[in-house]
Amino acid sequence: MGSKTFLLLVVSVLCAASPVRAQQATDTLDLERLELNPSGIGSLVVGAGELMPAGSFRSTILSHYEYSPLTLHVDGQDVGEVVRERLTLHLLRQYSLGQRVEFALQLPIVVYQDGDNLQQFGLPRLSSGGLGSPILSARLALLRSVDGAPLDLALQAASALPFGNAGAYARERGFTFSPRLLASRRFSLPRLPAFLASAEVGATLRPPASLGDVSIHHQLQANVGLATTEGALRGEVALRYGHFLQGGPSIFEVLAGPRYALAENIELVGLGSLGTGSAPGTPDFRILFGVSFTEGTKVVGFTPPPPRAAAPATAPAAASAAAAAPAEAPKPTRVAGRVLDAQTGKPLAGALVTVEGQDLPPVASAAGTGRFLTYDLPAGLATLQVSHEGYEPLSQQLTLVAGQTAEFELQLKPAVKLSALLVSASAGGKPVAATVTLKGPKEDSVSLPAAARGPSKLEVPAGQYTVSVTAEGFLAQTRDVQVSEGGELKVAFELVPEPAKSLVVVKENRIQILQQVHFATGKATLLADSYPLLDQVVSAIVKNDIKRIRIEGHTDNRGNALTNLRLSQTRAQSVADYLVRAGIDASRIEVNGYGGARPIAPNLTSTGRELNRRVEFVILER
Repeated sequence: MGSKTFLLLVVSVLCAASPVRAQQATDTLDLERLELNPSGIGSLVVGAGELMPAGSFRSTILSHYEYSPLTLHVDGQDVGEVVRERLTLHLLRQYSLGQRVEFALQLPIVVYQDGDNLQQFGLPRLSSGGLGSPILSARLALLRSVDGAPLDLALQAASALPFGNAGAYARERGFTFSPRLLASRRFSLPRLPAFLASAEVGATLRPPASLGDVSIHHQLQANVGLATTEGALRGEVALRYGHFLQGGPSIFEVLAGPRYALAENIELVGLGSLGTGSAPGTPDFRILFGVSFTEGTKVVGFTPPPPRAAAPATAPAAASAAAAAPAEAPKPTRVAGRVLDAQTGKPLAGALVTVEGQDLPPVASAAGTGRFLTYDLPAGLATLQVSHEGYEPLSQQLTLVAGQTAEFELQLKPAVKLSALLVSASAGGKPVAATVTLKGPKEDSVSLPAAARGPSKLEVPAGQYTVSVTAEGFLAQTRDVQVSEGGELKVAFELVPEPAKSLVVVKENRIQILQQVHFATGKATLLADSYPLLDQVVSAIVKNDIKRIRIEGHTDNRGNALTNLRLSQTRAQSVADYLVRAGIDASRIEVNGYGGARPIAPNLTSTGRELNRRVEFVILER
């Protein structure tokens, strides 16, 4: 429905309603309590935080039947139906200005109503119809899921104007103001259609009005809705609650109904409810039915129907027609489905889906649901290409059947952002032919040439790595490094030649050293002449792939036993600290001091005591 057509309809209704408005006798309350959602996103009666596409319109013509919406109560007794039946026509127009602002106009017209004659209670004769109070509203988007927010959030302000037929209970006594906070989120569950959940909270500030024992004034409201968002036939359910601040009756109502997309811009809508409570405007039941038209956007769920099959023809006629008519064009098909994150299972918005070999633009998966629907495709074998920033591309082959829509769930794996390890090995400033071994998120081994002009680049995922290097004629070295995602880290090894005579022998359950580790007298301070020996221990651990060791400290029996125990512990720890500085991870080392409790020689001679003052390396795991 175009803008001019809608405006002409509004003017025609106003002209038709003006004679009825002349019948109004006195100002009374506005009976209408059902607030509609002009954008139609999600529920018809619960506003959504999601706005329509920029520059789009939605026009709705809605018929609204209510049974027993207004009963007169005097001294706690029901004395009659002020309004027994009422039929209202609602005209709604929504316009989206840009990405974050929407404006709407709602115009209710009471087409017909009847009720009891209650003039003996001071009520005027009920007008059979007339114009209701127009409602102007505006919405401002605060959060948008298309921008990465977890939900859509909007602020709405609306005002009902004090125009209309008071004798038809269709006019407010003054201006009203209704602020609202609207929230919505699209989601999906396995083997179920996609949904849009919406909620709104707010208030309506209005001049006080009363009828019999019932008075209405300011009102608090909280509404929730759930609607499906897939397929031509969809449904919704909504719950409305209202509470008058001055102690009037509350409103509680559950509504449900279907929608059906007739075309890409035309939609039939329907809704029904059973109401509870005695608040004015809460009928025993209500039924709504109408049609909506969109401009600048498509109705959710519309799929063009397949072509109708022709009626069968007689054999001669069929043969003649086959000879005269061109060959039937192949029936088109489509691919529909969802794009999900393979790790979290959550829908991905903005994934681009293309069909290999087809001159068609890509389609993007929808926000909140990850749904997509391709253009018409020929039947047969097809290959889908799916891409999304930050994810590995996916290629999916499938067979398409003419006239059918294939359903697929496509899972994208997050792309691994590789990091760069720049590894080099040298001796005396010159490159050395060596083998580098990586252990961590990626296990790898690479050879470094002797003629290398710079470090070798290894591409690895982020994480903690143990980098070890071995080279013929040199002591092995190792180093633990932390590689950040997408970063670059240089690891340079300066190798030391192996000694002519090795002082370290690896046995089944221990690393035997052929020379004592030297410490300062009575202290745990390592002497420098033991550094080459401990470098050989590091080399033995690396070359033999020893995973865990225990360093044991021992003393002779001279002096205080407790002092010796502490000294043996701190000396063993000093050796462990040296190995850690040399690249052995601390988690691979245990430390224990035994004092003089485990001698290997009698403490009667200086030679025996020297043998007992020792450090031992026990292999725990290989």
